[in-house]
Amino acid sequence: LSDIAVTVGAALNPNPNAVPDGHEPALYVSTTKNISLKHVTSASNTGAGVDAAFLDNCVWNGSACNGTGAVTVTDSAFGFTADRGLIVKSRGAVTLTGVIAAFTGTGIGAAIDNFNGDPAASPVTITSSLFNMSGSTGLSVYSNGLVTLKDVAANSNTGGGALIDNTAGTANVVLLNTNTFNGNLGGNGLTVTTKGTFSAKHLIADANGGSGVSILAGAGGDPAKMGSIFRNGGVEGQTYGREWVEIEAARHRNGE
Repeated sequence: LSDIAVTVGAALNPNPNAVPDGHEPALYVSTTKNISLKHVTSASNTGAGVDAAFLDNCVWNGSACNGTGAVTVTDSAFGFTADRGLIVKSRGAVTLTGVIAAFTGTGIGAAIDNFNGDPAASPVTITSSLFNMSGSTGLSVYSNGLVTLKDVAANSNTGGGALIDNTAGTANVVLLNTNTFNGNLGGNGLTVTTKGTFSAKHLIADANGGSGVSILAGAGGDPAKMGSIFRNGGVEGQTYGREWVEIEAARHRNGE
């Protein structure tokens, strides 16, 4: 799909019962092959349970994904909707570049799941994207592959800023360039749980309702050796297992 705008007063999905979780997305794509969106806008869609977009190339059969394709979304926007912004269900690589998922009513800005019980690890790569002003968490990623964020902002959400969990595998979580997680009222700026390593540069997590950054990282996921937890705004600050955590030029100031 390319150069498409879905901006209407209600969902366009003709068969909401076919959507795996029962929501009514304005834009619904279901296939077992690759999904590619470029210059697509889905916004200003109203009505209870309406999402901006649901991309599904997992096509769950009750026990596993039927699909094997990748999902690529470029220079596209999803938001100003009653419930959620962008939902991605896949078992392949997921790449978002220049994506805005923001101003959702009651739900998450963007939720990406490319694990879905598949033992083969596929990466999630998000670049130059915004996940701001959602009615819940700005961004969530559930994967068993390498997760990379570069120049990502998840700010001013009702819940937390960003939640990343790739403990279904042993891959790393990497934050490149400048990533910001500021002013999220109902949770941490950034929460990461990984069995691999976590590394970040120019990480800014400021004025969040919870912790600025909460990181659990470590080889094998041994709780006694997993990563670092940063708590701010009068709560203790603690660091554990720094051999698995590297953060440069970070700022965490919250709950002030």
